[in-house]
Amino acid sequence: MPTKPKNKDEKVFRSITQIRKEYWPKSFEKQKAIKPKDAYELGISWAKESIDKLKNELEKLQEQ
Repeated sequence: MPTKPKNKDEKVFRSITQIRKEYWPKSFEKQKAIKPKDAYELGISWAKESIDKLKNELEKLQEQ
């Protein structure tokens, strides 16, 4: 069971981490200590994945 956040920043960080685990579980599991270049590429891949998800949701909504 996680401990209570000590401050607002920690609370925000935890929620961002939870969102990343939910939406990008594969890339989150791979993430350990990464180099800046790898972090950049990982960020790009997260952005592409989220864009694809949003496009799919938009297509579903347009079909209705």
